[in-house]
Amino acid sequence: MSLNFSHLVVLLIVLVVAAAVITLFVSALLSIAKSQTTGTEKAVWILITLLFPVAGPLIWFFVGNNAGRKAQPPAPPSAS
Repeated sequence: MSLNFSHLVVLLIVLVVAAAVITLFVSALLSIAKSQTTGTEKAVWILITLLFPVAGPLIWFFVGNNAGRKAQPPAPPSAS
């Protein structure tokens, strides 16, 4: 069995996509672990990420990551 150029290109693309998915997955798990959400919310997000290894992290970064942050009240006007 010999690998020609097109097989090597496909293999390279698959490896790059796999590395990107693994990086996304791991970074989402670390982000969830460090977030300020409650323990139950973290467990749900980790479960979603484990069940949906591509969609789960994407949803976390676009939706869930911001849900744990509390809105900052506006700064009081400075006294002059």
